Amino acid sequence: LIQEGILAESKASETVSLKRGRPQVGLSLNPQAAAVLTVVLSLNFLSVAVIDYAGKVVAEEQRRLDTLT
Repeated sequence: LIQEGILAESKASETVSLKRGRPQVGLSLNPQAAAVLTVVLSLNFLSVAVIDYAGKVVAEEQRRLDTLT
C-alpha cells in the first residue's frame, strides 16, 4: 500500500518501545490517494462536499433550493 501511494510512513508514536523486533513505523493515509464526492439532496436543500482520503473536507457548497407550490 505504501508503494501504491495509499499509505504514507509517518513518525512512530511516542509510546515506550519494547526494544525487541523491528523499529516502529507510523502509518497514515495519504490524503492525495483518493477523494470522495458527497451529495445530499432534500426537498429544499442541496449540499455537495469533496473529502480527501484522510477525511478532511477539501471543498463544500450548500444551497437552499426554491420549492414549487
